[in-house]
Amino acid sequence: MVKITTLMLLKCTLEGADPVILVNASDLSSFGFFQRPSVKEFIIFVGRTVAKRTPPNQRQSVQHEEYKVHSYNRNGLCALGFMDDHYLVRSAFSLLNQAPKKALMCFGRTRLESDDVYPIKRSIDEGYHSAQSFYTTRYGF
Repeated sequence: MVKITTLMLLKCTLEGADPVILVNASDLSSFGFFQRPSVKEFIIFVGRTVAKRTPPNQRQSVQHEEYKVHSYNRNGLCALGFMDDHYLVRSAFSLLNQAPKKALMCFGRTRLESDDVYPIKRSIDEGYHSAQSFYTTRYGF
């Protein structure tokens, strides 16, 4: 069975700076209770690293252990998906292509292009109890 472990939306600001995570929706139910915190840290670390190394307006796929990390950077707004090896690449990028488009529609280009991303993050956090509800409500995932 093909599986999506994590979907993330990050704002890549400056060269060399760590990208800011706007949304992180993870399904860690396949991991043991005591493994989940370390798996989540691993996902955040790898996600930020891949987002930082994805050039603007480019897509890339990176194999890491049993996961494939698909990344799409659209003008500094990077959508990431941690999926298993059997997930089709075309389907993954079709899914990741929707997230930056919907974020631009929801928040507007000027708010997303500004250096201060925390009002966006705060509005996401206030309106939704979890990242999963943000993705399902806003993006229909």
